[in-house]
Amino acid sequence: MDTVLDAPDEVVFSGELDKALVIRLDSESTELFSIPDNWLRSYESGPALAARLWCHFAGSEADSRTSYEADNPVVVTSGALSESNIPMSGSCTIAFRSPQTKALYYNVGSMTFGKNLARCGYRALVICGRLRRTGHVELSSSEVNVRIYEGLCNLTVSQAVKMLGNDGLFTGPAGEQHVIYASAVCDGNTTGRGGLGYVLGMKNLKAVTIVTEEKEVEIRERQSALSDLISNSRFVEGLRKSGSSLLLKTAASKGIVPVDNFRYRTDPRLFYLTSDEADRRWGKDSITQSNLKFMFSRETPDGKKVPGFEANVMLGSNLGCFDPESVLHRYNLSLDMGLDYVSLGNILGWCKQAQENGIKVLDRDVDFTDNNDVLPIIEGIGTGQLKYSLLAAGVDELGKAYSAQKYAYSINGLECGPYDYRGSFCEALNQGLGNWFPVYFGFNFDLASRDFPFWVSLNEELVLGLESLGISPSLLIPFIMDIKGFKLKLISSSKRIASKYFMLNEISDELAAYSGQVVDKAYIARHGRRARRLVREINAFLSGGNRRVYVPDHFCVDPESNSTVSSIVPMHSLVEAYNKIFNYICALQDSGVK
Repeated sequence: MDTVLDAPDEVVFSGELDKALVIRLDSESTELFSIPDNWLRSYESGPALAARLWCHFAGSEADSRTSYEADNPVVVTSGALSESNIPMSGSCTIAFRSPQTKALYYNVGSMTFGKNLARCGYRALVICGRLRRTGHVELSSSEVNVRIYEGLCNLTVSQAVKMLGNDGLFTGPAGEQHVIYASAVCDGNTTGRGGLGYVLGMKNLKAVTIVTEEKEVEIRERQSALSDLISNSRFVEGLRKSGSSLLLKTAASKGIVPVDNFRYRTDPRLFYLTSDEADRRWGKDSITQSNLKFMFSRETPDGKKVPGFEANVMLGSNLGCFDPESVLHRYNLSLDMGLDYVSLGNILGWCKQAQENGIKVLDRDVDFTDNNDVLPIIEGIGTGQLKYSLLAAGVDELGKAYSAQKYAYSINGLECGPYDYRGSFCEALNQGLGNWFPVYFGFNFDLASRDFPFWVSLNEELVLGLESLGISPSLLIPFIMDIKGFKLKLISSSKRIASKYFMLNEISDELAAYSGQVVDKAYIARHGRRARRLVREINAFLSGGNRRVYVPDHFCVDPESNSTVSSIVPMHSLVEAYNKIFNYICALQDSGVK
């Protein structure tokens, strides 16, 4: 698949990492693939390079909706800047064909897996085919071992980590049981949504671990405008100490939190799920004091992971549960089962509403506020118990089976959440487009209070541009959240000023200092536009051009409860305005304008 976007016109970071390790599971063999220079110059790393490699290694049946083990590889790219001392530069990308959306989907985040892959000398890892029986892959800088070991069957994530070590990607029993929304786990957290655990389960691959010769060494930030921006941000300091649940209080006041299967958008009891209550119960100190991350995986004194925003709303408020202890146990069990807790919370919310309307989904009535009822269901889904097997199918299949699709909220097969779109038009359009990342501009409600398609488009360019370099898009947070007063009024009132302000001069200066080459201020956005275009081209092929940009009718026409008519999502006009922006940018790209 040649594309006009393969343009060798950019700086290459970490150019010595130009090899991809290809693992052929069918033959239990490996090979090295030299990544073409123009691919590296065009895409660097991240989603675009992963997509380009996926196209190269995908088989003739890659567009089949049923084949995830034979012709659909899993591609992992280490960040181009993973060995630099640029803040937040430890991002890693995993590209795979999602069993939920049927499109190429991405799990992107700051993971030790990406840095360790780079330390072994690889820019990318490509996993093709299927193992004959359950096994795992162990790789280092000197060798790669593909091992069949059925003793791994049906182990939880914590059991597999204990057996194989902590540096790697792991699946829980949900992946082996082919739960469509099963996720992979790395560093104690899910890698993202879309069903990566299912795909690895179809490949009979329990884990991929990396053995590095050197221990993890924390890279100190050098003094720069960028590190000063981070260290001086009060909002970032709050995220460091309290995690993403810090956002819940503001989100609740703005009406974007799902409550009772998206029937309501706020509730006074949401206070109990905020960071204030978590700090009171489990302390405010993060588990590490590194300045290279904003949000940490906090733990209780007995080693339980403290849930953040997404888990609190999907496993808590969306099920009518506002007890943080209950949510904590649900969250930790879902991680151990290898389940995506956003999809899980959506499906359980559907079951709750269906039960209230007399539709028997489970074999008995369930109190969704009581963990004595809920925890066995989560474990049953993860381990594939027959009486819960239907819940493993996903919300679309549930709705069809019980003729109650009006309660089932999903977009192209991916369960909705963790936002109620009636309170965030930016997020409605963003998730309708199939993006795997949030609209960071939407965190500042005063900034993105209008011109929603513009902010979504700008967000795509910057996020994809940063991810292409291996920089976490969380780095946008201090740029966005600390804008106040006259500057806020000025930026929010003019698209031209906003575009110029968010060219991220500080990051461009960091890149220039690191590479020793001139990096212009539009460099990141240009990479982002190129990545977005390539991702769209591939998914248009996989879907036959039939993908819709929409959100369920519930959010567009149903003014239930405390949703006013003015807060119903105007999806048609949002999509129309966004397409004008996107088509204009594509026309500029085709004309050769950078």
